[in-house]
Amino acid sequence: MDKDFESLIERSCQDSAIKSNLAVAAIFGLAAFLLYAGIKISIVLFLAGLVAAGVGFYVVNTMSGELKGGKFWLELIKENPERIVWIKPILVDHTVAYVFSMYKEKKFQFLTKSKMKITMVCNSEADQKVFMQGIKAYLPNAHLGYSPGVDLLYDEDAQGFVSNLTKKGLYRPVKTVVTEVF
Repeated sequence: MDKDFESLIERSCQDSAIKSNLAVAAIFGLAAFLLYAGIKISIVLFLAGLVAAGVGFYVVNTMSGELKGGKFWLELIKENPERIVWIKPILVDHTVAYVFSMYKEKKFQFLTKSKMKITMVCNSEADQKVFMQGIKAYLPNAHLGYSPGVDLLYDEDAQGFVSNLTKKGLYRPVKTVVTEVF
């Protein structure tokens, strides 16, 4: 495996996992505080703590891929690349007052057959080049790109995602992409 690609995936996915785990810890910390304060002060705070705990459990269950580190995703790419069915490019435009663009953040998201996902930042042109070369070599059959219709197909049936895309003529495998995504 290409060492630059391997390093990029491990580093980017690990950064994403750290941020996600910190967010989950903050949610559960808030829940614990509210539960404790609710016991001491008010039933309203206790109920807010229960809601926060529920949100925490929901986040843990729906963001299982985001909570896994870089080693998990790198191992998945090496050993079970067919489980990653979609690579979604994401361009986030950070603006002031919805008018002035401050900067753009370029990200990619891996999505699996089991609906796990992780989003990684890939801003520099060098990182994007390494990323594109790596996915062409190791994830050639994953769909690359985004449209609302593709998103709907994934939400409806992640297991049959690629075959459903093929049936509708929307399948765009990584191995056929020759231009830059952004």
